[in-house]
Amino acid sequence: ASNLLATDNKVRDYFRQFDMTERDYYLIIGRFVPENNYETAIREFMASSTKRDLIIICNHKGNAYFDKLVASTGCHEDPRIKFIGTQYD
Repeated sequence: ASNLLATDNKVRDYFRQFDMTERDYYLIIGRFVPENNYETAIREFMASSTKRDLIIICNHKGNAYFDKLVASTGCHEDPRIKFIGTQYD
C-alpha cells in the first residue's frame, strides 16, 4: 500500500512527466506479448472518439512485438496513446 496522496508533489510530477491528467485516462498494465491482445485494445481505442488517454505500462522498449504493433496500427500517430514503460516505483 502506498502512503502517497494525489496532492503529493511526487504524484503531481509523475503526471506532468508523461503529460497525463489525473482521472482522465484508461490504463493497461501487463506483459507486452501478443496473447494479451494489445493490438485489439489499441485498434478499438483508436477508433473511439474518447478524449481520454490510453496509458500502457509494459516492457515495450527493445521488444520486436512493439515495432510490429506500431507498424500495423499506426498507434504512434495517436497522441492519446502513451507507452510509459515498466514502472518499479
